[in-house]
Amino acid sequence: MFNRKVNNHATLDIAIDKAFKDLENHSADSDEFAKIMTQIDELYSYRYPHLKKVKDRKPVDINTLITAGSSLLGIGMIIGFEKANVLTSKALSFVVKPKL
Repeated sequence: MFNRKVNNHATLDIAIDKAFKDLENHSADSDEFAKIMTQIDELYSYRYPHLKKVKDRKPVDINTLITAGSSLLGIGMIIGFEKANVLTSKALSFVVKPKL
């Protein structure tokens, strides 16, 4: 009954605006500028949690690239063979299906 979820987006927006105004009073090479920028970064991560940073993303696995490339190569070979000759069975049943 008393556990209402409070919407803090407006409060975070005000804090972000205040941090940007404080940022205007410091030069770009000062320590205060760096501290304010880290605060702004943290505020943005709280305000927009669904946005991930670039460093949080995982690189594509080499095995995934090899599997995708070999599937495309197999499809290309089957289509090339079907141009020259007629296959009596379904050609796409030979291609490895991705597992999700």
